[in-house]
Amino acid sequence: MSVLNQSQIEVLHLHGCLQMQYQHPEKAVVLLKALVLCAPEFKPAQYTLALACLEAEEYESAVKLCRTLLVESKDSDKPALFLCLSRAYWRLDKTIEAREAYGFYIDMNVNSQPEQLSGTQ
Repeated sequence: MSVLNQSQIEVLHLHGCLQMQYQHPEKAVVLLKALVLCAPEFKPAQYTLALACLEAEEYESAVKLCRTLLVESKDSDKPALFLCLSRAYWRLDKTIEAREAYGFYIDMNVNSQPEQLSGTQ
């Protein structure tokens, strides 16, 4: 159970997203880490924190968050997590892991595309 009500959680998450939009990922990381501690059940904050860690050059944290979220996430969320994971591994000079994560990202995107028949309208 969270110490914050739903409105407070959403406002704090929005503020973290705005920090990212305004190119302040370090501020977003601080805010989102606090939010995740106070409201661990609010998954959107965890996803945003993973991206904020990536942008703030906290690559190990981004890897840890992405790997945790991949276990807990729905299939529709996994491509974005694999892309984030790939970028974090790449920045850590873990090229094999980066390529593997990127391969999963590509496979999931190819498999999620609607099938199209050539020559039909």
